[in-house]
Amino acid sequence: DVSGITVLRGPLYTLSDVSFSQKLFVAQDASFNQNLSIGQDVSINRSLYVVNRALFSSDVSINGFTKHNNSVSINKDISSSFALDVSGITVLRGPLYTLSDVSFSQKLFVTQDASFNQNLSVGQDVSINRSLYVVNRALFSNDVSINGFTKLNNSVSINKDISSSFALDVSGITVLRGPLYTLSDVSFSQKLF
Repeated sequence: DVSGITVLRGPLYTLSDVSFSQKLFVAQDASFNQNLSIGQDVSINRSLYVVNRALFSSDVSINGFTKHNNSVSINKDISSSFALDVSGITVLRGPLYTLSDVSFSQKLFVTQDASFNQNLSVGQDVSINRSLYVVNRALFSNDVSINGFTKLNNSVSINKDISSSFALDVSGITVLRGPLYTLSDVSFSQKLF
């Protein structure tokens, strides 16, 4: 039983457990050769350095900025209540599923096929640098302007009038199944049968 200050000028070896009823102050480094078990909270006022892995069996809450100097591997889902801000390139090696709308403030580049299982709505112009293939019908609710040659490999059905500002050149047989009305003269360069 020592009621005053005890100074040990050499190592202290104990053959059993050591219990401190109050605080333990260590002026220099403290080295533990085996496991360290702490029953309550641990407060670290400065940096925490871990040489090997740090394993947390429950949730980890970080209230400030988190910086990772190397790769981050996450084996399960990521849930975020706020925005995800990525300043570099984001590579997704699997499918991307969204439960709500997706907004791109700039261009979207797709190096392979893009499949849309439902409707695709585009607010402005669409530019296609190569061919456009349509498996079913193509419906246009307004005018269609074709600046180049138009080739139709099958029949054409037109439910209303045809207006042409230039000549109509037909290289095959023309069959008119109704009357032919002309508003001006008709000229035939060969015989009329």
